[in-house]
Amino acid sequence: MLTHLTSHLIGVIVNIACVSITYYILKTGIAGRNLDMLARATARGYTTTCFWSPNSGALGLVLGYWGGNLVDVIPVGLPLAAVALALGWVENRLWGMREEEHGKAVSPGNSGAAKHAGSPEVYRDFCWLVIAVILLLCLVVFLDWATPLGILTIVPLMSLIYPFIWAVLAGETRTQWIHFKNFLSGGLPRMSNEVVIFLGAGFFAVAAGKSGAVQYLTRVFSGVSDSPVLLTAVIILIVVGLSLVGFHPVLTTTSIVASFTPQSLGLPAALLSVVVVTGWGLAVTCSPFSACSLSLSNMTGNDPFTVGVRWQLRFTLLLFLVALVYFHFVLLAFF
Repeated sequence: MLTHLTSHLIGVIVNIACVSITYYILKTGIAGRNLDMLARATARGYTTTCFWSPNSGALGLVLGYWGGNLVDVIPVGLPLAAVALALGWVENRLWGMREEEHGKAVSPGNSGAAKHAGSPEVYRDFCWLVIAVILLLCLVVFLDWATPLGILTIVPLMSLIYPFIWAVLAGETRTQWIHFKNFLSGGLPRMSNEVVIFLGAGFFAVAAGKSGAVQYLTRVFSGVSDSPVLLTAVIILIVVGLSLVGFHPVLTTTSIVASFTPQSLGLPAALLSVVVVTGWGLAVTCSPFSACSLSLSNMTGNDPFTVGVRWQLRFTLLLFLVALVYFHFVLLAFF
């Protein structure tokens, strides 16, 4: 549970980087005996941030096309993220423990690291991290509600301003400036793959519309439009299914949000936005081609198919069914 929550909390701020941070920190000590379970929990903590986090690329993409405010979306997505984290923990304990090989004995060095991890200084730093996350989220939500700026503008601005303010308060401005320069010279050029993916997604969405492929989606959505449960199921299955054969979820998600509107699909905008990002999150969880699976594959020494499909497909199917029930309940109770 600690791994699920830590990965989720850090993922709200730093997105995919939380996977390596969480895994390498928590694999010391007792957690080192169950590295496969740790890897599964790390992935699930990160991917469930897609359901509600303002820093999620999925949510930013959907709100960028469809509009809407975070104050409308977060109350729908955050409870689902909490349910997903609990479900992920239960599934990991019930089935992950059975599949786990006998763990390696904890070395004295790891045990020492585990004791150090429980020191008062670490708890203090963790509390400050929680405070930083809450303040950042509240600020982003407030600006999204009170200003005409979109979420795709607010988050990058806060990513530049907020760390500097925090560094001033902590008296670490010199350290922050050094790392910022290192990011500009080294980190930013390494993000060329992400830039290409998002540019390709926009091109793919336009090309799909020009080619007539959207007409087939229109027919599919029209055939299930009378049933919100079937409609949400089809949307999620399209995103997840195509991700399993190599289509990044940003491609299918962009095609859907660029070609349809909540009004045309007959669902409330806040609910449909969470439906789409849920498909994204589930796709990232189980796809062997996602950055999450590839990162954990490199860290654990397992192939991406094992990390994505074998470890996560059961959880993905369970969460898919739970999400359908959840969306139906939200629709009946609040819309």
